[in-house]
Amino acid sequence: MTALTRSLVVGGAVIAVLLSSGVAQAATAAAAARASAASSAKWSATLVDGGTLLTGRAFTANGSLLGPVARNFTSRNTGTLALTGQVFTIAASGVSLGSMSLTACTTGPWDGGSCSGPTLAIQSGVDAALAVPVGEEVGLRMVLPAGLGISASVSVSTSRANVRPATTTNS
Repeated sequence: MTALTRSLVVGGAVIAVLLSSGVAQAATAAAAARASAASSAKWSATLVDGGTLLTGRAFTANGSLLGPVARNFTSRNTGTLALTGQVFTIAASGVSLGSMSLTACTTGPWDGGSCSGPTLAIQSGVDAALAVPVGEEVGLRMVLPAGLGISASVSVSTSRANVRPATTTNS
């Protein structure tokens, strides 16, 4: 007697029947216990100045001829996934008597000129490894040097590379 194998897919259940010299049958069935909805994720960071969201806008500050000027602001995770990094773009103009700096306080907003935890020097256009949970903020401090007509702006961006890798779960 020849072996006969047939598979039938009905409504997500797979039934297999194997007939050979002896009669052997096997059946496997699976059914979803509940329906689940697919959703999409969003990764986004928005600069915040004094509690005001700068949605789609850069943070800007002006320097002084009399001496350095420090300005504190934050970057808030406004997406639906925790961020692992952000890219800051810095543009400056004017005649300066020094260099500008942008520093992140990794534990939250700056308290005047001090940070309660580790700090990270930010470079323009370079991915800054800053872990920021959804809805939380990382503090930023920009120091402009003394100079004539000093003005600087900072913008932030995120990409798929700035969130944790996707995972697949069985439920």
